[in-house]
Amino acid sequence: MSSTNTSRPGPGSLLAPCVSLGVLAVCLVFVFSRTMQRALDHDEHQFVASAATWARHGLLPYRDFPHFHMPYLVWLYGFGDVLTGRPFLVARLVSVAAAWLTMLLVHGAVRRAVPDGRPWARHLLASGTALALLFNPLFTYTSGLAWNHDLAVLLATAAFLAATRAGTHGPRMLLAGVLLGLATGVRLSVAPLGAPLLLVALASAGPGRRLAAAARFVVGAVAALMPALALAALAPGEALFDNLGYPALNTAYRVQEGFTRAMDLPGKLRYIALDVFGQPGNLLLVAFLLAGCVVAPLRGDGRDASRRRLVLGFLPFLLLGGFAPTPSWYQYFYALVPFALLGGALGTAAAVERRGARVVGGLLLVGCVGASAWATLPDYRTLSNLRDPASWTPERERAAGLEVRALLGPVPHDPSTPDRAPRVLTLGPVACLEAGLDVDPAFASGPFAWRSAGFLTPEERATHGLVGPDELAAHLDARPPDAVLLGCEKRGEEPLVGWADARGWTAHALADGRVLRTPPAR
Repeated sequence: MSSTNTSRPGPGSLLAPCVSLGVLAVCLVFVFSRTMQRALDHDEHQFVASAATWARHGLLPYRDFPHFHMPYLVWLYGFGDVLTGRPFLVARLVSVAAAWLTMLLVHGAVRRAVPDGRPWARHLLASGTALALLFNPLFTYTSGLAWNHDLAVLLATAAFLAATRAGTHGPRMLLAGVLLGLATGVRLSVAPLGAPLLLVALASAGPGRRLAAAARFVVGAVAALMPALALAALAPGEALFDNLGYPALNTAYRVQEGFTRAMDLPGKLRYIALDVFGQPGNLLLVAFLLAGCVVAPLRGDGRDASRRRLVLGFLPFLLLGGFAPTPSWYQYFYALVPFALLGGALGTAAAVERRGARVVGGLLLVGCVGASAWATLPDYRTLSNLRDPASWTPERERAAGLEVRALLGPVPHDPSTPDRAPRVLTLGPVACLEAGLDVDPAFASGPFAWRSAGFLTPEERATHGLVGPDELAAHLDARPPDAVLLGCEKRGEEPLVGWADARGWTAHALADGRVLRTPPAR
């Protein structure tokens, strides 16, 4: 009698995936709960207001109003505003999704790198990497806000993984170019990654196919950037100024304010050494990266071996994106985190058959998670508020905007725009936009164009669409706002107060401490 051997999955192969699913689900809940409770950052105003200005009035960044970033989030957040009327809420949800999808990408890459037959090693290493990202101080500080870091890092990470998995598979190199082009259209500082990715394209294909692989990458990147290039062609001078000229004004503003941290190369090096890598979680992450690139055997899967070596080659270009603006801010270095985790985890995965290397990599990863969680776990103590949406920051901002709207009442009739919403002059437009109010397009950047205008001549301000204190009265008298919302910035609102005082506008204190000024007739 013949016998048939039927292989059945062991308990580990069934339970281990559940660990991964549970960890990823916890990560999503933690990121969402923290995002909904994070206080409004003044960097968020410019992304939300630019999106709403385009969505509601068809005005284009650069051509019609200042926008000091690449334009893709204007359209993405703008479509969210068209669909929901809640641009701030949509923007934060986009950042939540991008942060979690970055975890998913890293988790998947690490899981696939562990050899078959070790389900627990596969899922524990991948889950530990996801948790190390969740609790990392740079991730915790950066993720979830309505700005351009989360989506840019997601797309850059995806571009790296697509390129390093391409081999002779041409469409993947094309995809890598598209992903990097989209990432650059979200945040310009990821553009330097084009150089190492182009080298990957040249090295990934066999002889005679290298130029074709590089061409696919370049074509994909250029195609993805075509909408941004077309927009820039409508106002090339303003597009160049907003993306490349404005940073010098921001530096001048910081110098005027007496700011000294990370203002030159030595200061930036001290900053990253002490403030970034001086944190235990980030320092252990560097050790994990180096261990993954050193302890992993040279034999084995050549693709994964080359990928983890390439991570080291990518780090200088990621640092360049963090060092280029002056001053450098903590969040500029967030892009390093998923790449460093990939380098360490892929090396550990390749060495999983070697007990010593497995133990070293595992202990360093546990150390990354533990040291980071010790510092950042208090930031995630927001789960209890998930049942209270009224306490979420987007809802609180909307409530403030609705309070403004109630104080305004009906706006004066204008035959040319009979259905227009009340227009509010403010350096903090998020609350008004969440309640369906309008803001002045010249102030769609929040405080940034306003505080930088004084560093330009009147002719330069007129050319680039910036309004400064000297132009304020003429600008507002030509198209008076229906109200002025104050108390959004610690400094810089004095000319707005003076303009309202000179016309006898009435002050109304809002519940959150901000002040609304309205014309006397109201």
